[in-house]
Amino acid sequence: MDLIRSGDRVAGVVAVHIDSGELHIFHSKAVLFATGGWGRVWEISSNAHALTGDGTVITYRRGVPMQDMEFFQFHPTGIYRMGILITEGVRGEGGVLLNDRGERFMERYAPKIKDLASRDVVSRAIYLESKRNAASRAKITCIWM
Repeated sequence: MDLIRSGDRVAGVVAVHIDSGELHIFHSKAVLFATGGWGRVWEISSNAHALTGDGTVITYRRGVPMQDMEFFQFHPTGIYRMGILITEGVRGEGGVLLNDRGERFMERYAPKIKDLASRDVVSRAIYLESKRNAASRAKITCIWM
């Protein structure tokens, strides 16, 4: 729920017991803050409902320096509006990505490995393909071959 600071160092945490709602104070010589991500800040996500970014906000509010916050890994393929992940294994087994015209588009962005590209490459390709076809409100589809 919060960090306890003593001068310029962290001296403990204030935590909430999830079942009872009681607050607990833990004093310590060191704190490792591992609270997960913030994938639920997006409307559609396959991330756990608890991943709302609370830990990051707590540390930021208390002046802990943040670095590389723009690098957030998320899964680029899923069932639209449902937040259900479609694993890379589907593409590994022969699934391909298609644009709204039924064209395979990954060859434009990853000519050698096409649909087997990494998440960051697939994410960028989906974004660029959607932007390229913005007038038609492009939808990207994955089909089994």
